Amino acid sequence: MKIFLTSLQDKHWHYLNLHNVQQYLAPTYSSSRYIAFCPYCKNPITVLVKSNPNARQGISLYAKHLTLTSNYSLEVNEDTKKHCLLRANNVSFVPCLAKTFNYNDFLINKYNLQRTLSFYTGIYFSKKLMSYCLTKGKDFIFLRHTDKYNFPFALLIATKEICLNNRKVASPNIIDAIKTKSLYFDVFEDKQISYRSNYKATLWMIFKLLPQDKKNNWPKMQITLEEKRYRDAHVIYSSFTTYCKLSRNLVQQI
Repeated sequence: MKIFLTSLQDKHWHYLNLHNVQQYLAPTYSSSRYIAFCPYCKNPITVLVKSNPNARQGISLYAKHLTLTSNYSLEVNEDTKKHCLLRANNVSFVPCLAKTFNYNDFLINKYNLQRTLSFYTGIYFSKKLMSYCLTKGKDFIFLRHTDKYNFPFALLIATKEICLNNRKVASPNIIDAIKTKSLYFDVFEDKQISYRSNYKATLWMIFKLLPQDKKNNWPKMQITLEEKRYRDAHVIYSSFTTYCKLSRNLVQQI
């Protein structure tokens, strides 16, 4: 693990280096052992600082998930720890030959899935749009490391794009981009995307998996807004980058 949180309430993660460890963490039990938290699965991790004459600065840093703890304030969830993407040694959400997620439509918590998709996209996801994604992006079960905690992220990657015409927007950044940069669309008081003029055009939200950053090993995607009219295409927003999150209660218990 190459990044850490100082606490479960911390909203910003830090890279694992000696400066950040000494600045943000307090040693526990010894001067070389620190307790922090995983930014993805939120389980406690231990950070070890060891002398290494062959390493830069003469020390090596190691971080790993805790297995057992006698401290009741450091609860370990074995299931989320097992599914933590920051532990993965290979790239996540790329196509693979075997299913990595056994999708069962009857066990999906549709309400929580809607909320998670809305969180990722910044638009209000309807049941119809959610069903559309589950149909068009059906191959999301073949994306590596897709599981019951992160499959909405994989679903968007597999769906590739959705049409935003007449949809409602929640994100202030998306609203601002449409209002200031769109040639054909506007967002009105009810936060619904509507035509600015009589020109017939389509507004697309496009999902693209970004190369995995070796510094943190955390999967992320870029979300782009592009309007099209006949053969003309115009990008109005392309800096929307979001990391995969671990979402709970997406799958109902049998």
